[in-house]
Amino acid sequence: MPSSTIHHPKPFCNHDSIENAFHIIVINLHFLSVNHITTMVLRNPISRLTKYAPQNNIIKLASTSPSILRSLQSRGLAAPVPPVTQDATSSRGPTAMVFMNMGGPSTTAEVGDFLSRLFADGDLIPLGRLQNYLGPLISARRTPKIQKQYAAIGGGSPIRKWSEYQAEEMCKILDRTSPETAPHKPYVAFRYANPLTEEMYNKLLADGFGNGKGGRAVAFTQYPQYSCSTTGSSINELWKWRQRLEGKSNDGPGEIMRRANGKDGTISWSVIDRWPVHPGLIEAIAQNIEATLATYPEDKKHDVTLLFSAHSLPMSVVNRGI
Repeated sequence: MPSSTIHHPKPFCNHDSIENAFHIIVINLHFLSVNHITTMVLRNPISRLTKYAPQNNIIKLASTSPSILRSLQSRGLAAPVPPVTQDATSSRGPTAMVFMNMGGPSTTAEVGDFLSRLFADGDLIPLGRLQNYLGPLISARRTPKIQKQYAAIGGGSPIRKWSEYQAEEMCKILDRTSPETAPHKPYVAFRYANPLTEEMYNKLLADGFGNGKGGRAVAFTQYPQYSCSTTGSSINELWKWRQRLEGKSNDGPGEIMRRANGKDGTISWSVIDRWPVHPGLIEAIAQNIEATLATYPEDKKHDVTLLFSAHSLPMSVVNRGI
């Protein structure tokens, strides 16, 4: 499970290709085969949390001016944070595999809290100084409508059930293919629904990670493409609870970096923050397309149009390049 550094190109958005699309087959990019994503964990753990600057520059910046670091972290937008790294080449298990995602309400009763957290997140929906006022107002107004929509599809989102199942199955594969880092233990951390990041982190500590015992964990985003409004927000939340549960708010950057590497018995973290062109993802999508095309008569296949659907981002986020 060797560490590696990946250079990330800036994302782009092509609106022209969307305008003339016709809905024949919709490719769902969310749930993938466990076998496909396992290779991502084995081959491509990312050793830093931010794409904004090289790691050494961030360390120098924080070391030179602690006030700059505090200022960046206090903003409403996802900001560079001291990278959480580990040298996985000589590490041993157990290893916590943490699936990070937006999440969804499992029941209609959870919709209100889900929307409250969602509209309170300045990384996802930046409302500026009005965030604390408009967020609760919008979520309260939308809750009844969204509850009806979830009731119409069975009473809640299935994302928790499938995320927990997929994490468990992935860990079984990792136990076989990477015995030197076994046992691998599955965890799920949602940003806006249960189980929240705070709950996940407390469970890590209760299971014997951290608290002077060390241990290693991999934060694995379930968003293939990186954005500050999705993966960036989840990483910010993970860092916040790491500092609250394993650190001290008045630590200087040097102490933060020492703890980030797990040298004092805290959890050592690796992060997989994007994988949009990973061969496993491409193969999974291709297999779904081929299986669906096989259901069409031969004389109709050449008329089939594929529509790739994904959540959009505001142009203000796209223009920032994140």
